[in-house]
Amino acid sequence: MNWYELGNGPLRALKVLLDSPLNFDPVEYINRTPNREGKKTSQSLLNFAHFYNDIRKGLFPKVSGIYQLLTNSSKLSLDNTHGIELPFRYELTNNSHLANKACKSLLIKTCDSINLQLDRLLESFEVQNCSGKKHNNDLDEFISFYLLSEVLFFALVGMANVEFGKDYISVKPSSKNSVAQLHRKWFANYWEEMSSMATIAYLDALPKGSDNNSSFKEAIFLFGKGFRDKIFTFPANELPNKLNRLESIKWVDKICTLVALCMWCKIKNETDYASFDLLKKIDIQRDDIKYIEEVIEKLPQPDRVFSINSQGVALNTVSITKQLRIVLNDIANAISENKLNRLVGDFFEKEYISNYFLREELINKYKVHQGIMAHDVKDKNLKPDVDIIIEDLRRNVFYFVQVKYLRIGGSAYISGDLDHIISGKLSKGVGQLVDAKKSLDLNSLEEVLKKRGLQNCTPENTVFLLIHNISNFDFCIWPSGIVSYEWNSIRNLFKDGEMTFGHRKSEPNLWNHSQPLPIDKPDELIEFYMKQSPASQLGGIGSLFKTDNLVVSTQIGSKELICHGMGL
Repeated sequence: MNWYELGNGPLRALKVLLDSPLNFDPVEYINRTPNREGKKTSQSLLNFAHFYNDIRKGLFPKVSGIYQLLTNSSKLSLDNTHGIELPFRYELTNNSHLANKACKSLLIKTCDSINLQLDRLLESFEVQNCSGKKHNNDLDEFISFYLLSEVLFFALVGMANVEFGKDYISVKPSSKNSVAQLHRKWFANYWEEMSSMATIAYLDALPKGSDNNSSFKEAIFLFGKGFRDKIFTFPANELPNKLNRLESIKWVDKICTLVALCMWCKIKNETDYASFDLLKKIDIQRDDIKYIEEVIEKLPQPDRVFSINSQGVALNTVSITKQLRIVLNDIANAISENKLNRLVGDFFEKEYISNYFLREELINKYKVHQGIMAHDVKDKNLKPDVDIIIEDLRRNVFYFVQVKYLRIGGSAYISGDLDHIISGKLSKGVGQLVDAKKSLDLNSLEEVLKKRGLQNCTPENTVFLLIHNISNFDFCIWPSGIVSYEWNSIRNLFKDGEMTFGHRKSEPNLWNHSQPLPIDKPDELIEFYMKQSPASQLGGIGSLFKTDNLVVSTQIGSKELICHGMGL
Protein backbone atom coordinates (compact mmCIF):
# COMPACT_ATOMS: atom_id res chain seq x y z
CA MET A 1 0.00 0.00 0.00
CA ASN A 2 1.22 3.52 -0.75
CA TRP A 3 1.04 4.58 2.91
CA TYR A 4 3.34 1.85 4.28
CA GLU A 5 6.33 4.20 4.26
CA LEU A 6 4.69 7.40 5.51
CA GLY A 7 6.82 7.54 8.63
CA ASN A 8 6.02 6.87 12.27
CA GLY A 9 4.60 10.32 13.08
CA PRO A 10 1.77 10.30 10.53
CA LEU A 11 1.16 6.58 11.02
CA ARG A 12 0.77 6.92 14.79
CA ALA A 13 -1.71 9.76 14.22
CA LEU A 14 -3.64 7.60 11.74
CA LYS A 15 -3.68 4.77 14.28
CA VAL A 16 -5.67 7.11 16.56
CA LEU A 17 -8.12 7.59 13.68
CA LEU A 18 -8.73 3.83 13.48
CA ASP A 19 -8.53 2.99 17.20
CA SER A 20 -10.42 5.99 18.63
CA PRO A 21 -12.11 7.88 15.77
CA LEU A 22 -13.75 10.38 18.12
CA ASN A 23 -10.31 11.55 19.27
CA PHE A 24 -8.96 12.29 15.79
CA ASP A 25 -9.04 15.75 14.20
CA PRO A 26 -8.41 15.41 10.44
CA VAL A 27 -8.12 19.18 9.88
CA GLU A 28 -5.28 19.33 12.40
CA TYR A 29 -3.68 16.26 10.78
CA ILE A 30 -3.79 17.86 7.31
CA ASN A 31 -2.30 21.11 8.61
CA ARG A 32 0.68 19.45 10.26
CA THR A 33 1.35 16.66 7.73
CA PRO A 34 2.88 17.88 4.45
CA ASN A 35 1.94 16.05 1.27
CA ARG A 36 4.86 13.82 0.27
CA GLU A 37 4.47 14.83 -3.37
CA GLY A 38 4.20 18.53 -2.54
CA LYS A 39 0.59 18.70 -3.75
CA LYS A 40 -1.94 21.07 -2.24
CA THR A 41 -4.79 19.40 -0.34
CA SER A 42 -7.95 19.36 -2.46
CA GLN A 43 -10.92 21.44 -1.39
CA SER A 44 -13.10 18.30 -1.41
CA LEU A 45 -10.79 16.59 1.10
CA LEU A 46 -10.76 19.70 3.30
CA ASN A 47 -14.57 19.83 3.18
CA PHE A 48 -14.65 16.12 4.06
CA ALA A 49 -12.33 16.75 7.04
CA HIS A 50 -14.49 19.59 8.36
CA PHE A 51 -17.63 17.49 7.88
CA TYR A 52 -16.00 14.65 9.84
CA ASN A 53 -15.24 17.05 12.69
CA ASP A 54 -18.82 18.33 12.72
CA ILE A 55 -20.20 14.79 12.99
CA ARG A 56 -17.56 13.88 15.59
CA LYS A 57 -18.44 16.83 17.82
CA GLY A 58 -22.15 16.10 17.41
CA LEU A 59 -21.58 12.62 18.88
CA PHE A 60 -19.71 13.83 21.98
CA PRO A 61 -22.88 14.41 24.11
CA LYS A 62 -24.08 10.88 23.28
CA VAL A 63 -20.90 9.10 24.39
CA SER A 64 -22.10 8.84 27.99
CA GLY A 65 -24.72 6.29 26.94
CA ILE A 66 -22.51 4.20 24.66
CA TYR A 67 -21.70 1.54 27.28
CA GLN A 68 -25.35 0.73 27.85
CA LEU A 69 -26.16 0.86 24.13
CA LEU A 70 -23.39 -1.60 23.26
CA THR A 71 -24.14 -3.94 26.16
CA ASN A 72 -27.86 -4.09 25.33
CA SER A 73 -27.39 -4.61 21.60
CA SER A 74 -26.56 -7.80 19.70
CA LYS A 75 -24.36 -8.74 16.78
CA LEU A 76 -26.12 -9.33 13.47
CA SER A 77 -26.64 -12.54 11.51
CA LEU A 78 -29.06 -13.73 8.84
CA ASP A 79 -31.30 -15.01 11.62
CA ASN A 80 -31.92 -11.67 13.37
CA THR A 81 -32.13 -9.03 10.62
CA HIS A 82 -35.81 -9.44 9.76
CA GLY A 83 -37.76 -6.22 10.30
CA ILE A 84 -34.65 -4.24 11.24
CA GLU A 85 -33.53 -1.15 9.34
CA LEU A 86 -29.80 -1.65 8.90
CA PRO A 87 -27.39 1.32 8.87
CA PHE A 88 -25.45 0.09 5.80
CA ARG A 89 -26.67 -0.82 2.33
CA TYR A 90 -24.54 -2.89 -0.06
CA GLU A 91 -25.21 -3.24 -3.78
CA LEU A 92 -23.42 -4.37 -6.90
CA THR A 93 -23.15 -1.97 -9.81
CA ASN A 94 -22.52 -2.76 -13.51
CA ASN A 95 -23.99 -6.26 -13.21
CA SER A 96 -27.70 -6.31 -12.48
CA HIS A 97 -27.98 -10.02 -13.34
CA LEU A 98 -25.38 -10.94 -10.73
CA ALA A 99 -26.83 -8.50 -8.22
CA ASN A 100 -30.20 -10.28 -8.33
CA LYS A 101 -28.48 -13.55 -7.42
CA ALA A 102 -26.35 -12.01 -4.69
CA CYS A 103 -29.04 -10.74 -2.29
CA LYS A 104 -28.16 -13.24 0.43
CA SER A 105 -24.41 -12.69 0.00
CA LEU A 106 -24.91 -8.92 0.19
CA LEU A 107 -26.92 -9.30 3.39
CA ILE A 108 -24.15 -11.46 4.88
CA LYS A 109 -21.62 -8.81 3.87
CA THR A 110 -23.81 -6.13 5.50
CA CYS A 111 -23.97 -8.09 8.76
CA ASP A 112 -20.23 -8.74 8.75
CA SER A 113 -19.44 -5.08 8.09
CA ILE A 114 -21.74 -3.82 10.85
CA ASN A 115 -20.31 -6.42 13.26
CA LEU A 116 -16.80 -5.26 12.39
CA GLN A 117 -17.68 -1.70 13.36
CA LEU A 118 -19.32 -3.01 16.54
CA ASP A 119 -16.06 -4.80 17.40
CA ARG A 120 -14.18 -1.53 16.88
CA LEU A 121 -16.66 0.24 19.17
CA LEU A 122 -16.33 -2.46 21.83
CA GLU A 123 -12.57 -2.10 21.76
CA SER A 124 -12.59 1.72 21.72
CA PHE A 125 -14.89 1.99 24.72
CA GLU A 126 -13.55 -1.10 26.53
CA VAL A 127 -16.93 -2.84 26.61
CA GLN A 128 -16.71 -6.62 26.95
CA ASN A 129 -19.48 -7.72 24.59
CA CYS A 130 -22.84 -7.11 22.97
CA SER A 131 -25.16 -9.23 25.09
CA GLY A 132 -28.58 -7.96 24.05
CA LYS A 133 -31.21 -9.90 22.13
CA LYS A 134 -31.50 -7.66 19.06
CA HIS A 135 -29.70 -4.88 17.23
CA ASN A 136 -30.12 -1.45 18.82
CA ASN A 137 -30.69 1.20 16.14
CA ASP A 138 -29.61 3.90 18.58
CA LEU A 139 -26.07 2.71 17.80
CA ASP A 140 -26.43 3.38 14.07
CA GLU A 141 -24.94 6.90 14.26
CA PHE A 142 -21.79 5.52 15.87
CA ILE A 143 -21.59 2.55 13.49
CA SER A 144 -21.84 4.83 10.46
CA PHE A 145 -19.29 7.22 11.94
CA TYR A 146 -16.82 4.38 12.45
CA LEU A 147 -17.21 3.40 8.79
CA LEU A 148 -16.66 7.06 7.93
CA SER A 149 -13.35 6.93 9.82
CA GLU A 150 -12.09 4.09 7.59
CA VAL A 151 -13.13 5.99 4.48
CA LEU A 152 -11.35 9.08 5.82
CA PHE A 153 -8.20 7.00 6.34
CA PHE A 154 -8.09 6.00 2.67
CA ALA A 155 -8.71 9.60 1.63
CA LEU A 156 -5.95 11.01 3.86
CA VAL A 157 -3.31 8.54 2.59
CA GLY A 158 -4.16 9.19 -1.06
CA MET A 159 -5.77 5.83 -1.81
CA ALA A 160 -9.19 7.40 -2.45
CA ASN A 161 -10.59 10.52 -4.10
CA VAL A 162 -13.48 12.36 -2.49
CA GLU A 163 -16.33 14.11 -4.26
CA PHE A 164 -18.06 16.32 -1.71
CA GLY A 165 -21.58 17.18 -2.89
CA LYS A 166 -24.48 19.09 -1.40
CA ASP A 167 -26.20 16.00 0.02
CA TYR A 168 -23.65 13.24 -0.60
CA ILE A 169 -20.00 12.24 -0.24
CA SER A 170 -18.77 9.92 -2.99
CA VAL A 171 -15.48 8.05 -2.50
CA LYS A 172 -13.62 6.02 -5.15
CA PRO A 173 -10.10 4.61 -5.60
CA SER A 174 -7.78 7.45 -6.59
CA SER A 175 -5.99 5.69 -9.48
CA LYS A 176 -5.34 2.42 -11.28
CA ASN A 177 -2.36 1.97 -8.98
CA SER A 178 -4.66 2.23 -5.95
CA VAL A 179 -6.93 -0.42 -7.49
CA ALA A 180 -3.89 -2.68 -8.04
CA GLN A 181 -2.87 -2.21 -4.40
CA LEU A 182 -6.37 -3.10 -3.21
CA HIS A 183 -6.42 -6.17 -5.47
CA ARG A 184 -3.16 -7.44 -3.94
CA LYS A 185 -4.61 -6.94 -0.47
CA TRP A 186 -7.86 -8.73 -1.31
CA PHE A 187 -5.99 -11.59 -2.94
CA ALA A 188 -3.67 -11.95 0.08
CA ASN A 189 -6.70 -12.09 2.40
CA TYR A 190 -8.40 -14.64 0.13
CA TRP A 191 -5.22 -16.75 -0.11
CA GLU A 192 -4.91 -16.83 3.67
CA GLU A 193 -8.56 -17.89 4.02
CA MET A 194 -8.15 -20.67 1.44
CA SER A 195 -4.93 -21.86 3.09
CA SER A 196 -6.64 -21.99 6.47
CA MET A 197 -9.62 -23.85 5.01
CA ALA A 198 -7.27 -26.37 3.37
CA THR A 199 -5.62 -27.02 6.74
CA ILE A 200 -9.00 -27.57 8.37
CA ALA A 201 -10.24 -29.77 5.49
CA TYR A 202 -7.88 -32.56 6.56
CA LEU A 203 -10.27 -33.14 9.47
CA ASP A 204 -12.56 -34.86 6.96
CA ALA A 205 -10.39 -37.95 7.41
CA LEU A 206 -11.96 -38.32 10.88
CA PRO A 207 -15.77 -38.80 10.52
CA LYS A 208 -18.25 -38.50 13.35
CA GLY A 209 -17.64 -41.05 16.10
CA SER A 210 -13.93 -41.47 15.35
CA ASP A 211 -13.14 -40.76 19.00
CA ASN A 212 -13.94 -44.42 19.66
CA ASN A 213 -11.09 -45.49 17.38
CA SER A 214 -7.79 -46.50 18.99
CA SER A 215 -5.84 -44.24 16.59
CA PHE A 216 -7.93 -41.12 17.39
CA LYS A 217 -5.35 -39.61 19.75
CA GLU A 218 -2.55 -40.06 17.21
CA ALA A 219 -4.69 -38.52 14.45
CA ILE A 220 -5.57 -35.44 16.54
CA PHE A 221 -1.88 -35.00 17.42
CA LEU A 222 -1.10 -35.10 13.70
CA PHE A 223 -3.71 -32.46 12.91
CA GLY A 224 -2.37 -30.37 15.79
CA LYS A 225 1.04 -30.40 14.13
CA GLY A 226 -0.59 -29.11 10.94
CA PHE A 227 -2.21 -26.26 12.84
CA ARG A 228 1.12 -25.49 14.51
CA ASP A 229 2.79 -25.19 11.11
CA LYS A 230 0.00 -22.90 9.88
CA ILE A 231 -0.34 -20.72 12.99
CA PHE A 232 3.26 -20.48 14.21
CA THR A 233 4.96 -20.84 10.77
CA PHE A 234 7.43 -23.57 11.75
CA PRO A 235 6.79 -27.30 11.19
CA ALA A 236 6.65 -29.47 14.29
CA ASN A 237 9.65 -31.62 13.39
CA GLU A 238 12.12 -28.89 12.45
CA LEU A 239 12.93 -27.11 15.70
CA PRO A 240 16.31 -27.78 17.32
CA ASN A 241 16.29 -29.65 20.63
CA LYS A 242 17.16 -26.50 22.61
CA LEU A 243 13.80 -25.03 21.54
CA ASN A 244 11.78 -28.25 21.68
CA ARG A 245 12.70 -28.61 25.35
CA LEU A 246 11.17 -25.20 26.23
CA GLU A 247 7.98 -25.31 28.28
CA SER A 248 6.45 -22.66 25.99
CA ILE A 249 7.05 -24.83 22.91
CA LYS A 250 5.36 -27.73 24.69
CA TRP A 251 2.42 -25.37 25.23
CA VAL A 252 2.42 -24.50 21.54
CA ASP A 253 1.94 -28.22 20.84
CA LYS A 254 -0.72 -28.48 23.53
CA ILE A 255 -2.90 -25.58 22.42
CA CYS A 256 -2.62 -26.48 18.72
CA THR A 257 -3.76 -30.01 19.59
CA LEU A 258 -6.62 -28.47 21.59
CA VAL A 259 -7.60 -26.39 18.54
CA ALA A 260 -7.57 -29.53 16.37
CA LEU A 261 -9.82 -31.39 18.81
CA CYS A 262 -12.27 -28.49 19.24
CA MET A 263 -12.54 -27.99 15.48
CA TRP A 264 -13.11 -31.70 14.94
CA CYS A 265 -15.85 -31.71 17.58
CA LYS A 266 -17.64 -28.74 16.02
CA ILE A 267 -17.16 -29.54 12.31
CA LYS A 268 -17.25 -33.33 12.18
CA ASN A 269 -18.66 -34.65 15.46
CA GLU A 270 -21.50 -32.09 15.61
CA THR A 271 -20.82 -31.21 19.24
CA ASP A 272 -20.23 -27.66 20.37
CA TYR A 273 -17.83 -28.63 23.15
CA ALA A 274 -14.84 -30.93 23.47
CA SER A 275 -15.70 -32.83 26.65
CA PHE A 276 -13.24 -33.23 29.48
CA ASP A 277 -13.14 -36.96 28.75
CA LEU A 278 -11.97 -36.22 25.20
CA LEU A 279 -9.47 -33.66 26.49
CA LYS A 280 -8.03 -36.32 28.79
CA LYS A 281 -7.62 -38.62 25.78
CA ILE A 282 -5.20 -36.11 24.21
CA ASP A 283 -3.33 -35.51 27.50
CA ILE A 284 -4.85 -32.10 28.28
CA GLN A 285 -5.65 -31.82 31.97
CA ARG A 286 -8.12 -29.62 33.85
CA ASP A 287 -5.22 -27.54 35.22
CA ASP A 288 -4.20 -26.75 31.64
CA ILE A 289 -7.73 -25.58 30.85
CA LYS A 290 -7.80 -23.52 34.03
CA TYR A 291 -4.65 -21.69 32.92
CA ILE A 292 -6.12 -21.01 29.46
CA GLU A 293 -9.31 -19.73 31.10
CA GLU A 294 -7.30 -17.27 33.22
CA VAL A 295 -5.63 -15.88 30.08
CA ILE A 296 -8.88 -15.69 28.11
CA GLU A 297 -10.74 -13.78 30.85
CA LYS A 298 -8.28 -10.88 30.54
CA LEU A 299 -8.98 -10.40 26.83
CA PRO A 300 -11.64 -8.23 25.13
CA GLN A 301 -14.71 -10.14 23.97
CA PRO A 302 -13.76 -10.44 20.25
CA ASP A 303 -10.51 -12.17 21.26
CA ARG A 304 -12.10 -14.75 23.56
CA VAL A 305 -11.73 -17.60 21.11
CA PHE A 306 -12.34 -20.33 23.70
CA SER A 307 -15.48 -20.86 25.80
CA ILE A 308 -15.09 -23.03 28.90
CA ASN A 309 -17.83 -24.44 31.10
CA SER A 310 -18.90 -27.65 32.80
CA GLN A 311 -19.39 -29.34 29.40
CA GLY A 312 -15.80 -28.80 28.35
CA VAL A 313 -14.06 -26.43 25.92
CA ALA A 314 -15.47 -24.88 22.75
CA LEU A 315 -13.67 -22.95 20.05
CA ASN A 316 -15.71 -19.92 19.02
CA THR A 317 -14.58 -20.06 15.40
CA VAL A 318 -14.38 -22.66 12.66
CA SER A 319 -11.47 -21.00 10.88
CA ILE A 320 -7.91 -19.94 11.67
CA THR A 321 -8.63 -16.29 12.37
CA LYS A 322 -6.17 -13.59 13.32
CA GLN A 323 -7.74 -13.52 16.79
CA LEU A 324 -7.08 -17.23 17.17
CA ARG A 325 -3.45 -16.78 16.12
CA ILE A 326 -2.77 -13.94 18.54
CA VAL A 327 -4.47 -15.65 21.51
CA LEU A 328 -2.54 -18.88 20.98
CA ASN A 329 0.67 -16.92 20.65
CA ASP A 330 0.04 -14.96 23.84
CA ILE A 331 -0.84 -18.07 25.85
CA ALA A 332 2.41 -19.77 24.84
CA ASN A 333 4.47 -16.59 25.11
CA ALA A 334 3.34 -15.92 28.68
CA ILE A 335 4.83 -19.27 29.72
CA SER A 336 8.28 -18.13 28.54
CA GLU A 337 8.04 -14.68 30.13
CA ASN A 338 7.61 -13.21 26.64
CA LYS A 339 10.81 -14.77 25.29
CA LEU A 340 9.13 -17.22 22.91
CA ASN A 341 8.81 -14.84 19.95
CA ARG A 342 12.45 -13.80 20.26
CA LEU A 343 13.73 -17.36 20.53
CA VAL A 344 11.61 -18.68 17.67
CA GLY A 345 12.33 -15.52 15.67
CA ASP A 346 16.09 -16.06 15.96
CA PHE A 347 15.68 -19.63 14.71
CA PHE A 348 13.33 -18.59 11.89
CA GLU A 349 15.58 -15.75 10.72
CA LYS A 350 19.01 -17.32 11.17
CA GLU A 351 18.56 -21.05 10.58
CA TYR A 352 15.21 -22.33 9.39
CA ILE A 353 14.78 -20.57 6.03
CA SER A 354 18.35 -21.09 4.81
CA ASN A 355 18.23 -24.78 5.81
CA TYR A 356 14.86 -25.19 4.07
CA PHE A 357 16.56 -25.07 0.66
CA LEU A 358 18.65 -28.13 1.52
CA ARG A 359 15.56 -30.31 1.04
CA GLU A 360 15.75 -32.96 -1.63
CA GLU A 361 13.16 -31.32 -3.87
CA LEU A 362 14.94 -27.93 -3.75
CA ILE A 363 18.68 -28.55 -3.45
CA ASN A 364 19.18 -28.91 -7.23
CA LYS A 365 17.08 -25.84 -8.02
CA TYR A 366 18.44 -23.30 -5.54
CA LYS A 367 21.69 -22.50 -3.82
CA VAL A 368 21.89 -20.40 -0.64
CA HIS A 369 24.79 -17.97 -0.22
CA GLN A 370 25.97 -15.82 2.67
CA GLY A 371 24.21 -12.47 2.92
CA ILE A 372 25.50 -8.89 2.83
CA MET A 373 26.25 -6.67 5.83
CA ALA A 374 26.95 -2.95 6.11
CA HIS A 375 30.70 -3.56 6.55
CA ASP A 376 30.75 -5.23 3.11
CA VAL A 377 30.02 -1.84 1.54
CA LYS A 378 32.51 1.03 1.58
CA ASP A 379 29.82 3.71 1.36
CA LYS A 380 29.15 4.93 4.92
CA ASN A 381 25.76 6.34 3.92
CA LEU A 382 24.41 2.88 3.08
CA LYS A 383 23.61 0.21 5.65
CA PRO A 384 22.47 -2.86 3.73
CA ASP A 385 21.54 -6.02 5.60
CA VAL A 386 20.75 -9.10 3.54
CA ASP A 387 20.30 -12.28 5.59
CA ILE A 388 20.80 -14.70 2.69
CA ILE A 389 21.17 -14.67 -1.08
CA ILE A 390 19.16 -17.40 -2.83
CA GLU A 391 20.39 -18.27 -6.31
CA ASP A 392 17.79 -19.70 -8.69
CA LEU A 393 19.94 -22.14 -10.66
CA ARG A 394 17.34 -22.61 -13.41
CA ARG A 395 16.72 -18.94 -14.23
CA ASN A 396 20.00 -17.27 -13.21
CA VAL A 397 18.08 -15.05 -10.79
CA PHE A 398 19.36 -13.95 -7.37
CA TYR A 399 17.05 -13.21 -4.44
CA PHE A 400 18.50 -10.83 -1.84
CA VAL A 401 16.45 -11.82 1.21
CA GLN A 402 15.76 -10.10 4.51
CA VAL A 403 13.86 -12.31 7.00
CA LYS A 404 11.62 -10.97 9.78
CA TYR A 405 9.61 -12.89 12.40
CA LEU A 406 7.01 -10.80 14.23
CA ARG A 407 4.44 -11.31 16.96
CA ILE A 408 1.80 -13.56 15.47
CA GLY A 409 -1.73 -12.31 14.91
CA GLY A 410 -3.03 -8.76 15.07
CA SER A 411 -6.02 -7.15 13.44
CA ALA A 412 -7.14 -7.72 9.88
CA TYR A 413 -6.96 -5.27 7.00
CA ILE A 414 -5.69 -1.71 7.57
CA SER A 415 -5.67 -1.73 11.40
CA GLY A 416 -3.44 -4.78 11.44
CA ASP A 417 -1.17 -3.27 8.80
CA LEU A 418 -0.73 -0.17 10.95
CA ASP A 419 0.07 -2.15 14.10
CA HIS A 420 2.88 -4.06 12.39
CA ILE A 421 4.34 -1.11 10.51
CA ILE A 422 4.46 1.10 13.60
CA SER A 423 6.42 -1.65 15.37
CA GLY A 424 9.18 -0.77 12.90
CA LYS A 425 10.51 -4.27 12.22
CA LEU A 426 9.12 -4.71 8.71
CA SER A 427 9.97 -1.13 7.76
CA LYS A 428 13.52 -1.69 9.00
CA GLY A 429 13.80 -4.77 6.80
CA VAL A 430 12.53 -2.82 3.79
CA GLY A 431 15.06 -0.05 4.46
CA GLN A 432 17.91 -2.55 4.70
CA LEU A 433 16.93 -4.03 1.32
CA VAL A 434 16.59 -0.57 -0.25
CA ASP A 435 20.19 0.16 0.81
CA ALA A 436 21.26 -3.20 -0.62
CA LYS A 437 19.60 -2.31 -3.93
CA LYS A 438 21.36 1.07 -4.00
CA SER A 439 24.66 -0.63 -3.22
CA LEU A 440 24.21 -3.06 -6.10
CA ASP A 441 23.18 -0.29 -8.50
CA LEU A 442 26.30 1.71 -7.56
CA ASN A 443 28.58 -1.33 -8.05
CA SER A 444 29.51 -1.10 -4.35
CA LEU A 445 28.96 -4.85 -3.97
CA GLU A 446 31.08 -5.92 -6.95
CA GLU A 447 34.11 -6.93 -4.89
CA VAL A 448 32.29 -8.91 -2.20
CA LEU A 449 30.07 -10.68 -4.76
CA LYS A 450 33.13 -11.74 -6.79
CA LYS A 451 34.77 -13.20 -3.68
CA ARG A 452 31.64 -15.35 -3.15
CA GLY A 453 31.49 -16.53 -6.76
CA LEU A 454 28.45 -14.38 -7.54
CA GLN A 455 29.93 -12.32 -10.36
CA ASN A 456 26.85 -13.10 -12.50
CA CYS A 457 24.67 -11.18 -10.03
CA THR A 458 23.58 -7.86 -11.62
CA PRO A 459 20.84 -5.29 -10.96
CA GLU A 460 18.92 -6.78 -13.90
CA ASN A 461 18.69 -10.33 -12.50
CA THR A 462 18.38 -9.53 -8.79
CA VAL A 463 15.14 -9.46 -6.77
CA PHE A 464 14.97 -7.86 -3.31
CA LEU A 465 12.66 -9.90 -1.15
CA LEU A 466 11.26 -9.49 2.38
CA ILE A 467 10.10 -12.80 3.87
CA HIS A 468 8.05 -12.76 7.08
CA ASN A 469 5.28 -14.54 9.00
CA ILE A 470 2.47 -11.94 8.69
CA SER A 471 -0.30 -12.60 6.16
CA ASN A 472 -1.25 -8.88 6.04
CA PHE A 473 1.82 -8.27 3.85
CA ASP A 474 1.58 -11.29 1.54
CA PHE A 475 1.83 -10.66 -2.24
CA CYS A 476 2.84 -7.11 -1.33
CA ILE A 477 4.81 -4.44 -3.20
CA TRP A 478 6.10 -1.71 -0.90
CA PRO A 479 6.27 1.90 -2.17
CA SER A 480 10.05 1.53 -2.54
CA GLY A 481 9.54 -1.45 -4.87
CA ILE A 482 10.53 -4.15 -2.37
CA VAL A 483 8.41 -7.30 -2.72
CA SER A 484 7.27 -9.21 0.37
CA TYR A 485 5.60 -12.55 1.02
CA GLU A 486 4.43 -14.51 4.03
CA TRP A 487 6.57 -17.63 4.46
CA ASN A 488 3.76 -20.17 4.09
CA SER A 489 3.04 -18.70 0.65
CA ILE A 490 6.53 -18.18 -0.70
CA ARG A 491 7.90 -21.58 0.31
CA ASN A 492 5.34 -23.04 -2.10
CA LEU A 493 6.19 -20.45 -4.74
CA PHE A 494 9.80 -21.61 -4.61
CA LYS A 495 8.40 -25.08 -5.34
CA ASP A 496 6.80 -23.76 -8.56
CA GLY A 497 3.51 -22.89 -6.89
CA GLU A 498 2.97 -26.23 -5.19
CA MET A 499 -0.49 -26.72 -3.73
CA THR A 500 -2.65 -29.56 -2.52
CA PHE A 501 -6.31 -29.65 -3.43
CA GLY A 502 -9.30 -31.97 -3.61
CA HIS A 503 -8.69 -33.51 -0.17
CA ARG A 504 -12.32 -33.55 0.88
CA LYS A 505 -13.27 -37.22 1.39
CA SER A 506 -10.46 -38.27 -0.95
CA GLU A 507 -6.70 -38.39 -1.20
CA PRO A 508 -5.29 -34.90 -1.82
CA ASN A 509 -3.86 -34.03 -5.22
CA LEU A 510 -0.47 -32.34 -5.48
CA TRP A 511 0.03 -29.70 -8.20
CA ASN A 512 3.10 -27.80 -9.41
CA HIS A 513 3.53 -25.53 -12.38
CA SER A 514 5.86 -26.79 -15.11
CA GLN A 515 8.31 -23.90 -14.63
CA PRO A 516 9.35 -21.26 -12.07
CA LEU A 517 6.78 -18.59 -11.25
CA PRO A 518 7.39 -14.79 -11.38
CA ILE A 519 7.96 -14.27 -7.64
CA ASP A 520 9.28 -10.77 -8.34
CA LYS A 521 5.98 -9.74 -9.99
CA PRO A 522 3.04 -10.30 -7.60
CA ASP A 523 0.47 -8.91 -10.03
CA GLU A 524 1.43 -11.43 -12.74
CA LEU A 525 1.53 -14.17 -10.13
CA ILE A 526 -1.96 -13.32 -8.87
CA GLU A 527 -3.32 -13.35 -12.43
CA PHE A 528 -1.69 -16.73 -13.01
CA TYR A 529 -3.21 -18.24 -9.87
CA MET A 530 -6.63 -16.86 -10.74
CA LYS A 531 -6.63 -18.18 -14.31
CA GLN A 532 -4.28 -21.16 -14.66
CA SER A 533 -3.84 -22.93 -11.32
CA PRO A 534 -6.23 -25.41 -9.62
CA ALA A 535 -7.29 -22.46 -7.47
CA SER A 536 -8.98 -20.97 -10.54
CA GLN A 537 -11.59 -23.74 -10.28
CA LEU A 538 -12.13 -23.50 -6.53
CA GLY A 539 -13.51 -21.20 -3.90
CA GLY A 540 -15.04 -18.45 -6.07
CA ILE A 541 -11.69 -16.86 -6.87
CA GLY A 542 -12.98 -15.74 -10.28
CA SER A 543 -15.35 -13.26 -8.61
CA LEU A 544 -12.78 -11.91 -6.14
CA PHE A 545 -12.22 -8.60 -7.93
CA LYS A 546 -15.91 -8.04 -8.55
CA THR A 547 -15.58 -6.14 -5.28
CA ASP A 548 -14.57 -3.30 -7.61
CA ASN A 549 -18.32 -3.05 -8.30
CA LEU A 550 -19.38 -3.27 -4.65
CA VAL A 551 -20.84 -0.08 -3.24
CA VAL A 552 -21.61 0.56 0.42
CA SER A 553 -23.70 3.53 1.47
CA THR A 554 -24.88 4.95 4.77
CA GLN A 555 -26.58 8.10 5.99
CA ILE A 556 -24.36 10.35 8.11
CA GLY A 557 -25.84 13.61 9.31
CA SER A 558 -27.30 15.45 6.33
CA LYS A 559 -25.30 13.49 3.73
CA GLU A 560 -25.24 10.05 2.20
CA LEU A 561 -21.79 8.46 2.19
CA ILE A 562 -21.31 6.37 -0.97
CA CYS A 563 -18.13 4.31 -1.12
CA HIS A 564 -17.22 2.56 -4.39
CA GLY A 565 -14.89 -0.44 -4.62
CA MET A 566 -12.70 0.14 -1.54
CA GLY A 567 -13.24 -3.27 0.05
CA LEU A 568 -15.03 -1.82 3.08
